[in-house]
Amino acid sequence: MENYQEYELFEMFNKIKRKYGEQKVLDLYEDKILKLKNAKLSYIISVVCKKAKVKKHEKIILECKNPEYSYKFSSNIKGADIKAHEEVIFNSENLNFIYLFVLHIKGADVKKAEEIILNSNSAEYCTLFALNIEGVDVGELEQVVLERKIACYCYMFAKGVENADIKAHEQIVIESKNPEYCYLFAKDIEDADIEALQEVVIRSKNPKYCYLFALYVKGADIVRLRKIVMKKDKGYKALFIENIDNKSERIKEEELKQESANDSIKRLNKMLKR
Repeated sequence: MENYQEYELFEMFNKIKRKYGEQKVLDLYEDKILKLKNAKLSYIISVVCKKAKVKKHEKIILECKNPEYSYKFSSNIKGADIKAHEEVIFNSENLNFIYLFVLHIKGADVKKAEEIILNSNSAEYCTLFALNIEGVDVGELEQVVLERKIACYCYMFAKGVENADIKAHEQIVIESKNPEYCYLFAKDIEDADIEALQEVVIRSKNPKYCYLFALYVKGADIVRLRKIVMKKDKGYKALFIENIDNKSERIKEEELKQESANDSIKRLNKMLKR
């Protein structure tokens, strides 16, 4: 059964259960599964059958020291031994399941999990902890993110974490010379340095991000960004004309329609004096 995906096994067991009842599943397979000492199978039959020998299956899962199934068992089986599964997961140092466990399991040891995450020096999981886990030391997590200098996580941290050091994250994003995250930082972060971020995008000569910067970032230098797009890519050139050039003309037309007669007189008089 190891060759089958989890969803396939669930589907097969549930088909038998719907057709013949839960007891038939247990009669046919429970003893065999217990002898196999397989964490995945013990988890699945515990979920499918309420009358399964849950504690025996839990013991097998704990003995297998499989962080994935300790997390899943804790999440889905009422009365699971949370602390025992927590020990398995934390000892595994699997950052994904440590994060998921703390995120979803009530009573998880947040401080111990945070210590493991900090020691891992993972910018990804330090960011996720700061974003989604209550009671963590945001400053320490931020320090790891800043030290790792990965533009993606600096952007995420600056965007999503209250009181983040915006300027420190911005500097790393600028130094990364990554046009995608310079564009996103300029678009999404209040008080971002638009000119500095735009300069990276322009120097990258990437037509996609030059177009997006011109379209979505307030204060963008449309003329400079337009020059790059017009030289580089027919697709983005067409989009630029349609969504930026033509839009600008429509805005001018609308402003002209809303102009009062006196404003028109003033503008015409000024024009004719030249």
